[in-house]
Formats: sequence, structure tokens, C-alpha cells
Amino acid sequence: MKRITVLLTLIEIAIGVAGLLQQPAMAQGMLTGKSVHAGLCSITTCPLPPKPVVKALDPASVVTPGGKVVLQGANFNSPDGNPGQIVLKIGSKFGIPIRLGDNGYRQPYVERQLTVLGWADGHVFGQIPADISGVMDGPARFEVWRADGSKSDPLTDHFTAIRDLTILPMDDVTLQSCSTNGDTNLCNHWSDSTQLNIPPNVLPSPSLYGSHVLFIPLPQGHLVNGLDVFNFSLKNGGLWTIRTSSKTATTGHQVAPEIMTPRI
Repeated sequence: MKRITVLLTLIEIAIGVAGLLQQPAMAQGMLTGKSVHAGLCSITTCPLPPKPVVKALDPASVVTPGGKVVLQGANFNSPDGNPGQIVLKIGSKFGIPIRLGDNGYRQPYVERQLTVLGWADGHVFGQIPADISGVMDGPARFEVWRADGSKSDPLTDHFTAIRDLTILPMDDVTLQSCSTNGDTNLCNHWSDSTQLNIPPNVLPSPSLYGSHVLFIPLPQGHLVNGLDVFNFSLKNGGLWTIRTSSKTATTGHQVAPEIMTPRI
């Protein structure tokens, strides 16, 4: 009896599959190989293909906000034929320290899905979201998540952040020391003379300004050297120090930035 029952069960399954294959086109569209595969897997267990493997990033890829990338590998297609997801991960949930000179910065964790532009079993093509911000240059990881839930191991590459150029307000800069080797001296809001001030026509408004004046010009080739030191803090870069050299020979002034280094 058991053998007959098994035989009848197999016959019923075969009839069900045959009926599925002979089914006419319905409102949802014609049957395809993909839908047949899905139908078969709905009545029996189908083994999943090997997990996706990301082998390389196409050299023409641009790993920056808004950039387009092509990942090369294998086993990207799922059995149902639907495209999956390309995932970019920057930083770590536990924080990744990045060195900035003598200082350090902890990269925040960002996880974003790329816009899928093309999908094949050995290549996937996507665009990185253009609005990624708040992170700095550093390592980033790409993963391919197949539509059936299988995920690749990460592929690490270098992420280049968008540069945001801005002028710091002078009030955000702290004066550490101002050279007094001139007869009158001025650094930002500090001065040892009421006769020195920042000219109103200096535009755009500078982050730092220095003026060192001699009442009597020096002979040709003679200079009075000095050093002005300013500090400022950036949200993602700790405390930075700017050292500017002051070289004064006449009643004018010359201030040139020499060193900008981060400090702990």
C-alpha cells in the first residue's frame, strides 16, 4: 500500500506540473521559464545556487557620491530572475579611526543602497547616492545582495568624499600668539595699537588677518621675522593649528601661511 501511495502522489505532482505548463496565457502574462521554475520550486525543494561572489571593481568605476560603479563577479542572478541590491557600507558600527596628521577622527557608519542600472550574472551596474555626506575619505565596502536573500562577502575599495569649500568666520578662529616684533602689530581682533585695524575692503571676510608695521623702514635686504599662531576646530577633523610667518621690512606688512597641522 505504501508503494502505491507514493506512486499516486508522484502521478498527482506530474499532472499538476503538466497542467501548469499547458496553462494558456492569463491576464498576468505568458508563462516563462522563470515562472515555471518558480512553480516547480513551490511544490518541491529547489537548491539555491552558490552565493554571489564579488571579485573586482571595474577600473572605470567612480567611488564617490553620485559616482557609477560596475562590480564584477559570479552568481549574481537569483532563480526567479529578479535583480537584487548593491549595498555600499562606509565606516563601521563600532567606528573606524582615521588619522589626520597627529590627530584622529572616527568615521561614522553609513549604509546605502545603490540605484541599480544593470544586472547580469557576472556584472552589476549601479549609481552611488549623491546625497552621502558627513563622512571623510576612507575604506568602503560593496556587497551584492541577491533577490533570494543570499549575500556576497564584501569587496573593499577607497571612497572619496565630496569636498565642501567654505571660509570659516573669524570668530571661529582662536588666536594663540601674535608676533610683537613690529612697532605695531595686529592679529585678527587683537592689536597693540589703536592705529591698526582690518581694512573694510578685504573681501570676502578672512578667517585670519595679520598686520605688522615698522615706523622706520629697514635697509634693503633686512627683515624682521615673527610668528603668528591660530587654532580652529572642525567637526570632523579635531583641533587644527595654523602658523603664519611675518616678514616685515618697511611700514607695510607681509603675512604668509607656512604650516597647517592638526593637534590633539
